Amino acid sequence: MEEQGKWSYAGRPRTYIDRRRLISVGLSNHLLSWYDMPGWQYRSFAYHGDDGHVGVGNHGLPYADKYTKNDTIGCGVNCEEGTAYFTKNGKYLGTRLIVVTGM
Repeated sequence: MEEQGKWSYAGRPRTYIDRRRLISVGLSNHLLSWYDMPGWQYRSFAYHGDDGHVGVGNHGLPYADKYTKNDTIGCGVNCEEGTAYFTKNGKYLGTRLIVVTGM
């Protein structure tokens, strides 16, 4: 991941990735496998739809409401400040302090 500047993306999950119906939107380094859940693995973070928590390297922190496959979720990163934020259907959910450098 680029370690300078501010970055963001948004998407709408249209299907569940596994039988447990879990959705996770976030970022990781290139070592995370496509089938691993971001936020549950080292050097990753994500907003989890099943409980509304932000997962940071296998630690869940309360963050916002749950979401489902038809919600549009955005993720933004400020690399200089080491912070990340998420949006749900265009609504800003607040910033979380997450160390994102060196991912």
